[in-house]
Amino acid sequence: MSNNFLEKLSSIFLRTSPVYICFFCILIDSIPFYILDYSSFKTQIGLIIIYSWIIIDNQRLRPTVILIFGCLIDLFSNIIFGLSSLIFLIIFLIQRKSNDNLLSNNFSNTWFKFIIFLLVYNITNFISYKLNLNFLEFDFIEIFFSLAISIVLFPMLFFFVNFINEKIKYLNE
Repeated sequence: MSNNFLEKLSSIFLRTSPVYICFFCILIDSIPFYILDYSSFKTQIGLIIIYSWIIIDNQRLRPTVILIFGCLIDLFSNIIFGLSSLIFLIIFLIQRKSNDNLLSNNFSNTWFKFIIFLLVYNITNFISYKLNLNFLEFDFIEIFFSLAISIVLFPMLFFFVNFINEKIKYLNE
């Protein structure tokens, strides 16, 4: 009975792990802002994880959950509220229409599409900042390093999300 209970508990946890993993990565990405006042360096791990879940299996994260996570990213990052949610929902709709749009059999194509997504996301944030908050100044070296680290981290995080997704698929079969 105890073993059966633990199996059911691990099964429930694994099935809901996309939500937990995304939430945890958003927190990991935003906690340094509150602990270290002088640091504004951001790795965008939460963004990468949500993007990966959307393109690997868009059925794991529902649009409401994507909306909430986008709002959390905006809330923790002091970005114009709702912009990340809008971009994530557009990515979700693109991927839902056809799985071949953002996910390719060749990983380098998937990585290239992520780089384009990351650049568009950050340029959109930059433009919205400039239009709405003119008093902010940007450190472009820090932004460049943030983009470079996010691009380098993408393969590792993508394969981690794919590994968890395969475990969930195996559990469902």
